[in-house]
Amino acid sequence: MAAAGDAAAAHAAGGVVWRHAGAELEVVLVHRPRYDDWSFPKGKVRAGEPALAAAYREVGEETGLSPTVGPSLPHSRYETKQGAKLVEYWAMRSDGAPGYVTGEEVDRMEWLALAEARERLSYAGDRELLDELDPLVYLISATVLLVRHASAVGPRAWEGEDRARPLDAVGLQQAEALRRGLPAFSPTHLLSADRARCVQTLQPLARDLGLPVELEACLAEEEHLASPGEAGRRVVELARGRETTVLCAEGSVIRHLLATFSVADNSSAEEFEPEEGSVWVLFFGAGEVVVSDYYPTLLGWPARA
Repeated sequence: MAAAGDAAAAHAAGGVVWRHAGAELEVVLVHRPRYDDWSFPKGKVRAGEPALAAAYREVGEETGLSPTVGPSLPHSRYETKQGAKLVEYWAMRSDGAPGYVTGEEVDRMEWLALAEARERLSYAGDRELLDELDPLVYLISATVLLVRHASAVGPRAWEGEDRARPLDAVGLQQAEALRRGLPAFSPTHLLSADRARCVQTLQPLARDLGLPVELEACLAEEEHLASPGEAGRRVVELARGRETTVLCAEGSVIRHLLATFSVADNSSAEEFEPEEGSVWVLFFGAGEVVVSDYYPTLLGWPARA
């Protein structure tokens, strides 16, 4: 699960960007002339910015790549002359060619096989990230993002059918944040419960990606209560497709799916309660969840250039 920021430490974020080069696994390293070191691309988290957004932005700025976000990796906390520093990292897959241009902060970028990267990296903590990355990329075959619909008009304030209850002003902002942030996961399918608040949560993202929002009866709360195992079977079917699916539903359905796949199975019941507009990212391998990350909000994700 993605690490929480440490208020007492300077906060930075970055990516371990990888690709397959034939039978080899390669990663991107950057050279910073100010420190004369080799490391993974990273930088400061701006005020109000989600750490993942900062990691993705810094990778783009330092390498010219637009990778696909994968699982969070162990964060590192260490002391510098300026005080404590916390750095959060994500695995990121790249399939495209970089548009890298040298600059003041980074003057070189190289793709290196893991053995050579271990030799080149300047810090032991970075080498430990390679130990985490190596097995993980071979285990994951598909990704399912579980989105709880954004904030909606309350039932008492809505006189129409419940299925037509729309997003409120906060929900529209949350849907916009999802539009900005979720493309980093490279979604290929968008599925929603047949409820206006669920469909509206995904509509801005759908317009940007040029994808339809497909309605799934088993994701609606009433249908789910009648056939509680159907949504889980549908997710397993999606996970076998070796693609990335965004699925939007009501909180009770998301909660049941998290329990079905034993996500955070050692957590208290309260941790199974997803926030409105939140995202659980489930990374599947062989039909089972290999690892998962929870993002309570994507508000603050900067607009794409």
